[in-house]
Amino acid sequence: MPLKLPVINILFVMAVLLLISCAPQSVQPEQAYTTDQLLTQKAEQSLRDARDSSSPDKERHLLSAAQSYYDLNNQSQATEILAGLDSQHLPPALLAQYTELYTRILLNNNEHFRARELLTSPHLMAVFPSLATADQISLRRERGDLFSLLGEDKSALVEYVELSQLQSETGAIEATHDKIWIILSHTPDNTLHSLGTETQNPTLRGWYQLALTTRRSIGDIRLQRQQIEQWRAQWPTHPAIAIPPSNLKDAAMAAAALPAQIALLMPLTGDYGAAGTVIRNGFMAAYYDSLSKGGQVPLIRVYDTTERNVTDVYLQAVADNAKIVIGPLRKENLSALTKLDTLPVPIIALNYLDSQAESTTNAHNNFYQFGLSIADEAEQVAVRAWLEGRRSALIISPATGWGKKASAAFSQRWTSKGGAFIATKPYALNQSDFTSVIQPALLIDQSKLRAKKIQRTLGKNLEYSPRRRHDIDMIFMVAQPDQGRSIKPTLDFFYAHDLPVYATSHLYTGIGSIDLNRDLEGIRFSAMPWTLPGMVSDRLIPDSSLRSTYRHLYALGIDAYQLHQRVGLMRASPQAQFYGHTGTLTMTSGNIIKRTQPWAEFKNNRVRPIPTVREY
Repeated sequence: MPLKLPVINILFVMAVLLLISCAPQSVQPEQAYTTDQLLTQKAEQSLRDARDSSSPDKERHLLSAAQSYYDLNNQSQATEILAGLDSQHLPPALLAQYTELYTRILLNNNEHFRARELLTSPHLMAVFPSLATADQISLRRERGDLFSLLGEDKSALVEYVELSQLQSETGAIEATHDKIWIILSHTPDNTLHSLGTETQNPTLRGWYQLALTTRRSIGDIRLQRQQIEQWRAQWPTHPAIAIPPSNLKDAAMAAAALPAQIALLMPLTGDYGAAGTVIRNGFMAAYYDSLSKGGQVPLIRVYDTTERNVTDVYLQAVADNAKIVIGPLRKENLSALTKLDTLPVPIIALNYLDSQAESTTNAHNNFYQFGLSIADEAEQVAVRAWLEGRRSALIISPATGWGKKASAAFSQRWTSKGGAFIATKPYALNQSDFTSVIQPALLIDQSKLRAKKIQRTLGKNLEYSPRRRHDIDMIFMVAQPDQGRSIKPTLDFFYAHDLPVYATSHLYTGIGSIDLNRDLEGIRFSAMPWTLPGMVSDRLIPDSSLRSTYRHLYALGIDAYQLHQRVGLMRASPQAQFYGHTGTLTMTSGNIIKRTQPWAEFKNNRVRPIPTVREY
């Protein structure tokens, strides 16, 4: 018998079912994927697709997987995929993609020379004209930057000239022209002459001529501007006319606001009198050189700071209508001037405050610091040694303030790159025998002790040669010529003759007989441009009778004069630089002027220039 429900119950059940059917359903949220998860999935899918494909689709999928792993910062996996590809059989488009990605990975791992081999492979060069313009631009930029980094300036310039002709956007072309100008600004005069003569590329020849034109009048911006106009008339279709390097463009504007009077604040007597006198002589030599070339020179007033309060001297110079002040020299005088409430006239101090903290605390817009910073040179040594594949250094430095600064600057830059170092016990400047410094640093005594222990164990004498430690692959030596001539032979005696030695410009002051240079054989050092033949005009070389310890100060005086026209330009345009006697000068934050120096080495008892490496 069928079951009968009350009507009210049936209506209730129907109402409940209706409510249930109308209620919002519980929806499972879709799984949220992070970028890393998506990239991982993409890489895995590309590998699956590669397994199911034949060439060239197989290689295309593998390159896609390698790119995804690279974007995931999994460079080892990306490298494994790329290493398994046969680049010789890749079609041009895939070869370009392979080369760009693999180059980035190699450069990230500081494998600069492997990257160079990749970017200049015969297969790539053969198909290069058939590549898409975008790929040609990318590869030429990469090659130019790498050649410049490795000091292959001639090759870098060729790449940048070709790159600028491929580019269409004004900003990109100007950036490339700036790179060209940076290299030319570091290139010695004699090299510019020789390269300009031998090149068959008319555009490149025009660049060399432009660089030489600006060098002839480096001490006078107005005269330089006139000579650039003459160059423009000779090269009317050159790309640097339509889009000049920003440095030259800014220099043309600076020519209209040059100071009419300069105050030189120097100690001319007392303990610092000899140094101040040499700087003054270099300063005035540059002044008279500019005057002899027809340049427009300012009025010069010299103030002796030996016995007067430096702030009084500065205020007197301002009252005398000075438009810019060069000096003072002593650190305490620099510090005193920064404590003034205002500096109505710009100061180019010829030294540096003791610390970056002091520079920041006492910052004045009109206060600039320039000098012969050994810290700059020590950092350049660290950069070069690292690019040349060195990773563990032994530091030999004197027990002096500048020796400690050099050691600290090198160590900081070196460790920031991942390098390791060991410092020797600091030596005294009057030291002549360096056995007590070098023998323990090279662990020669430990080698002897190990040999004696073995002899005792075996109960008989053995023939053996002591060995030096092998956990270092370079030496950073901070030394003046006399100390260097003792340190290097001592290193050789204690079995370190195979270790490359790097040094600062203190090792060479432009003089020294061939016989004396024999003891410095093989050492590479950052050099003052004026000490290397053909680097700068020989019209402003210090007299050979000047004591070696003062010869670099003469060059400082020359560059101090040249800076009075350029300091405002360098502050307004951080890329602005000029090739001076102490190095290529640029301005960093805090109005600090830094020097980048060329490089040289002692070879066959003589000093010869070697390529300069640089970081962008």
